[in-house]
Amino acid sequence: MAKNIIQLDLEASTEFQNIFKSDVMGRYVRPARTPHYIFDTTILLNVGTAVYAFSIENQNTTEVMHYVIYTTGILRIYDEQFILQFTTSISAESAAGFPQAAIGSFTHAVVNNQLIINSEYLSAPIYGVVGGGVIPAVKVASINPDTSAIDLLPGGVASFGDRIVYSYINQIFISDPGTEPRTIVAENTISFGGKVLDMFQAGPNGLFYVFTTAGLYTLPADGLAGQQSYAGFITSSKDYEATQLHNVAYSKNAIFGLLDNGVWDVNNSKNIELIKWRRGRGLSQTVGNFTDFRYGRIYTYENGFICQIGTTILMIDIVNKYSSWINNTNDSTTQLVGVLKTRDGKNIFCATDAVWELIGNSGNLSGVDVDYNNAAFFGTCATNILTPPAASPVIREITVGLDNNGKQVQTYVRGTTSANTTGNTIIGANATNVFGSEPLWDTAGLVYSEAKFRSTRNRMAVRGDNLDFEMKVTGANARISSDVQIVLLGQGTDRPSI
Repeated sequence: MAKNIIQLDLEASTEFQNIFKSDVMGRYVRPARTPHYIFDTTILLNVGTAVYAFSIENQNTTEVMHYVIYTTGILRIYDEQFILQFTTSISAESAAGFPQAAIGSFTHAVVNNQLIINSEYLSAPIYGVVGGGVIPAVKVASINPDTSAIDLLPGGVASFGDRIVYSYINQIFISDPGTEPRTIVAENTISFGGKVLDMFQAGPNGLFYVFTTAGLYTLPADGLAGQQSYAGFITSSKDYEATQLHNVAYSKNAIFGLLDNGVWDVNNSKNIELIKWRRGRGLSQTVGNFTDFRYGRIYTYENGFICQIGTTILMIDIVNKYSSWINNTNDSTTQLVGVLKTRDGKNIFCATDAVWELIGNSGNLSGVDVDYNNAAFFGTCATNILTPPAASPVIREITVGLDNNGKQVQTYVRGTTSANTTGNTIIGANATNVFGSEPLWDTAGLVYSEAKFRSTRNRMAVRGDNLDFEMKVTGANARISSDVQIVLLGQGTDRPSI
């Protein structure tokens, strides 16, 4: 009987979970999420649940300071070695602290090495100098005798050139020119048609973007021109309307805003759909417990964007051009609250229950891949096999190349699961030893071996049309070939093969 072979391209219309991509590695299962070697879960749990976290580099010393706000109402400031420097109560009622709803409600801005933190959960903004402590921000008199300073209001904050921009409901207040960011006047107030949410300056032209519930507004930088009142032309667009704070972020010259089913590319005015799998699942996990991405949050990291959608994290890598969900078998409570950054540009991710990095290996010597919360994870991909409706072929073989060191590979087609293993085994006398024949950091006699790329074949007999296909790969950092070879056979003597 004749047979046909399909090369299934995993780069197109495929949902990836825990599978990353790079020019050197190609597709590979992500590393384990490992607690930061100093700033680990113990520090978080002893203080409270984190609600916001960020890092700032001191422009005078290049030292990086890390700021973490907790539900207890405490702001802790750490130096670049994560050694605690300052502890301050910043909540309006220090005994009550902040509710869980305060997660994602804070913003910060820095100009001239001066820091402003703001939130609707504060009674007033917080002010400090990078490298020092913080105090409640109090208005400073205007240097212009014809204008009077007004009180600083809780809400949002962003930097615009050498000025600070405060937001309150549907208005923004641009600080006076000079070195004092705590002076705002009524004459420099701009009102918009909806509630102001995300604000930032971005792009080669230095436009200031104001995202509101009624649309997007942009302010050219030359409207400041060293004068007290803004004098530029303000443009507006209804292409994107934000729903809540941290719906929008800027990274790698791209501006992405969360939509109900993906993200809106602001620069190119197009929707990028990120829900690529809407069918039943055989091997992959359900991603998030959401119906609308806009009720999540999006943050900037070194390669693009990282989003908290429901209870699952979505990484959008602009540099390597892929997106992948990050999850494990017990991600029901974690919430990403910010991205920290070291002096050399490395990112550390701060969640409500841990501060972690993507640097882990296979997890433990038993071969089970686990994250910081001791929950197992594995890489999966889900896509659809398009076949002509008149053929109804039978899938007989599925072949894929990996280097996952003898761990299990599973494929799933229309209710049928097939499992196999491939690669150099991690234990065995026939393995090519990298570190010699002596055990490495283990008393059980395990010998580690080199990972070699090999093919594995799963066999089955499943007939159908436009079949849903899933593949599960166990093994952190295991490489996966970008295409899968599927052997199809016709069914019966009167049914043609395709």
